[in-house]
Amino acid sequence: MTGLTPTQIMNRINDVLWETQKAQWVFWIPVQLLNFRFVPVRHQLNVVLMTSVVWTALLSAWYPPQDSNVDGDDAVVTAIATDATDATAVEAIEGGDDQKKK
Repeated sequence: MTGLTPTQIMNRINDVLWETQKAQWVFWIPVQLLNFRFVPVRHQLNVVLMTSVVWTALLSAWYPPQDSNVDGDDAVVTAIATDATDATAVEAIEGGDDQKKK
């Protein structure tokens, strides 16, 4: 939530918190019940660690990062290229950017 205003952060929390909490209960309660019932104690942590990778992947798929987090240099080049009407100017901008990276 980097780069968001406090109001935007609160709106995002209000939009996703309850649904995420319900999904967490639906996902983790059965996992832990099965884990405690069928997995030996010495392997229970491994089950939780592996399952948390799946849970994190699901969260990343459900709530991808917002596109507003663009690198500063890329945003400037994109803005200049969008405003430029001459193809040569765009080539000069892009060529200059490539030369900086070398």
